[in-house]
Amino acid sequence: MEETKAKKSGGKREGQKYKSLLVWDILLKKTDENHALRLKDIEEHLSHYGITAERHSIKRDIDDILTLLNKEIDFDLDELEIEERDLLGYEVEYDAVQHGYKVSRRPYDFEELRLLAECVRASKFISKSQEEHLLAAIENLCSDYQIEELQNDVYLVGRNKTTNTKIMGAMLTVNQAIRQNRKIKFRYQKFTIKDRTQQVDRRGGATYKISPFKLIINDGYYYVLAWDSRRNTTMTYRLDRMKGVEIVTDEPCKR
Repeated sequence: MEETKAKKSGGKREGQKYKSLLVWDILLKKTDENHALRLKDIEEHLSHYGITAERHSIKRDIDDILTLLNKEIDFDLDELEIEERDLLGYEVEYDAVQHGYKVSRRPYDFEELRLLAECVRASKFISKSQEEHLLAAIENLCSDYQIEELQNDVYLVGRNKTTNTKIMGAMLTVNQAIRQNRKIKFRYQKFTIKDRTQQVDRRGGATYKISPFKLIINDGYYYVLAWDSRRNTTMTYRLDRMKGVEIVTDEPCKR
């Protein structure tokens, strides 16, 4: 056998040293609480990576994974108020009905991930590309079967997305300014009557300067609640319409 030959030659073939990690990745992607994989199925998946493995060695890899996930804990979880799932996160078990192994528990319940995915889809303050990036991050926590469920769950109609792809960076800048008690400056934009897909600068591209003190969310959009010295009053500005947000360091913040 290939593994026996590798041992006789004094080392592992290229890729063999990653076999345990690949077994774990296959279990994560191809199994969940409702779906298990037989050892021969795992063997076939490994072959797609150019790795030849005997089933007893795959079983040994799974036993090592089980040992790692089920190490005895030498302190009291209740006393430290730590949930067991927050500490261990994953569980792998043998399914006697399907005659295979499966990841039966993950750090997050699938219903929690489903809710997160729906919140991302429904949010108007993030762009389409950011939505796709966040959904991909959520899908990385799921099995292939769960990903299929997420993608088939909901079809939203008439949900407009912002065209501002810099909104996450703007949000970080605003939060930093609030913590540091600083002003921010930016250009504020609006949609034109003729074109509702493109925004143009208000006030001829003039720079706005405000003293932010709160980020609020309303009807799917983020707003900055701030003191506007120019108008001498409290104002709200929609975050996805604020372009080129920067912290002002040479003027005192007024609230």
